[in-house]
Amino acid sequence: MGGTPDYFAEVFHEDGFGELALLNGPYRVLGRGSNLLVDDGKLPFGVVRLAGALTKVWPVVGGEGDAVFLEAFSGVSLRAVARMALDIGGGGLEFGITIPGSLGGALRMNAGAHGQEIGPLVESLAVFDPKKGAFRELRKPEFSFGYRSLSVGGSSDESPFLIKALLLLTRRDPRDIRTTMDAFLSRRKATQPSGVFSCGCVFKNPPLPIPPAGRLLDLSGLKGACIGGAMVSKAHANFFVNVGNASASDFFRLINLARTRVLKDHGVELSLEVEVWKG
Repeated sequence: MGGTPDYFAEVFHEDGFGELALLNGPYRVLGRGSNLLVDDGKLPFGVVRLAGALTKVWPVVGGEGDAVFLEAFSGVSLRAVARMALDIGGGGLEFGITIPGSLGGALRMNAGAHGQEIGPLVESLAVFDPKKGAFRELRKPEFSFGYRSLSVGGSSDESPFLIKALLLLTRRDPRDIRTTMDAFLSRRKATQPSGVFSCGCVFKNPPLPIPPAGRLLDLSGLKGACIGGAMVSKAHANFFVNVGNASASDFFRLINLARTRVLKDHGVELSLEVEVWKG
């Protein structure tokens, strides 16, 4: 679903970043597309994705006490990072086993689940500035995380290309980590749509004490609402699924319907969590 970019390019190793300056025009960075909605038609930019050696994760020797470190390139899936944490007995990333995105996407959106987020685990970030053609290592407070957001240098500027991250975990018995992961996976299977195409959670949760977005949508009777091939999931109302040959415009119209209904019924204006690439 969605439009066609000017070009598609993959970077397979760190040396390849120098070639990004040779690309014509602007580009967007694609992770695994799990929380992304792409407009129909021709897109006025290219798309770049990390591949090859830039999809690896590895343990870092040297943690003292209960500290456990691992490092990973942004192109690796968050689930693979969570599995590595399990293998080395690093606790704190158990929630990541339920999130299908890439590490880079998880960092950019401060992904989280089950009351946890990845931001507090990040010790440092390696970024590439395509304008300067230079790599930088960032440490706190050169970056900070908010709700579904990452700020670099005091702003949410998305120009630095996230290359890799160093994560600080806490030593934990792998058997306990596995038990927690299994519980999270079971809860996900019971409460969220599976086996269907979706773009992840559509709306951010409003601040407490306002109910979560999915609950507001449910209270407004939107489960099962359908426009074209796009439908509000009957399993979880904050997931919109492609039940046919849906277009992006079907999803945009369904999003507008949902926001209008929730605003009318509850006086709450929902903000998008899904990232939108407009044509």
